[in-house]
Amino acid sequence: MNHTIRYFDRNDKLLDERTFEISVTKDMVIRTGINKYKDTVLQIDKNKDGEVDEKISASKNENIKK
Repeated sequence: MNHTIRYFDRNDKLLDERTFEISVTKDMVIRTGINKYKDTVLQIDKNKDGEVDEKISASKNENIKK
């Protein structure tokens, strides 16, 4: 799965792009929040037990492959 967050200015110029390329399963739950001034963090619950098993973060213009 690719999950990409992009930030643009008023003139539609791309300022920042953060991409996560991760493998997902049918039991996986992923939560994230966005804030262009902080790292973007995916919180991954691999087995739907309500516990975060892994956190993956991306900074400005970063591409994460897992």
